[in-house]
Amino acid sequence: MENQDFTGHIHLLGYSEATISRILDTLAVKNYPDEVAIVRNMDLPESIPFCPPGIRYKKIFWKEWAFDEVTHRCLPALVNPHAKKKVVDFFQQNNGVERKHYVTLSHPASVIASTVILGNGCFIEPGSVIASFARLGFGIYVNRGCTIGHHAVIEDFVNMGPASHIAGHCHISAGVQLGMGAVVFDHVAIGPNTIIGGGSVVTKDIPGDVVAWGNPCKIIKTIPDK
Repeated sequence: MENQDFTGHIHLLGYSEATISRILDTLAVKNYPDEVAIVRNMDLPESIPFCPPGIRYKKIFWKEWAFDEVTHRCLPALVNPHAKKKVVDFFQQNNGVERKHYVTLSHPASVIASTVILGNGCFIEPGSVIASFARLGFGIYVNRGCTIGHHAVIEDFVNMGPASHIAGHCHISAGVQLGMGAVVFDHVAIGPNTIIGGGSVVTKDIPGDVVAWGNPCKIIKTIPDK
């Protein structure tokens, strides 16, 4: 398994309080000793508490942040695939943060096979299981209680909702969002940027750029170009 553990000072890029709270909680469980920097590219108010006991943090606006590629390690701090990609591109263009500077963070209560390949920038929540020889790309969010089957391929910026399940030998393209409790059967492929509704059962291939939902999962509408 690659890139599960990390060293260096952690900087969270972007701003989603729910995501930040989950990341900080995982760092607390791992006894992370240093102050965490939250680097924002938008001026958002702090509306709810998000920091667990035992973790120190500071907020920095992106124009005031001096990125150090030697000591700083980054993690996207939001879930939506398209917003996450925009944040990653933003900090690359403005602060020189390349994808190699991101780390992957997994909660100790997740189970990840030794043969899994994890790309950078992934976050694995507790209760998730990733089976042998699965390959995850950059910026994957695996929510609590998810499973990924053996030899599955998950491309960049995929978001798995809580308790969603991907069976063996599936191919999930970049930017896909799986709703809570969605199930993808063996050997199924899902095209890029598609949204699978919560509770869906995907028994056959789904093309890209659509919204699909149901049991069995069917295309509801096409996502227009943005």
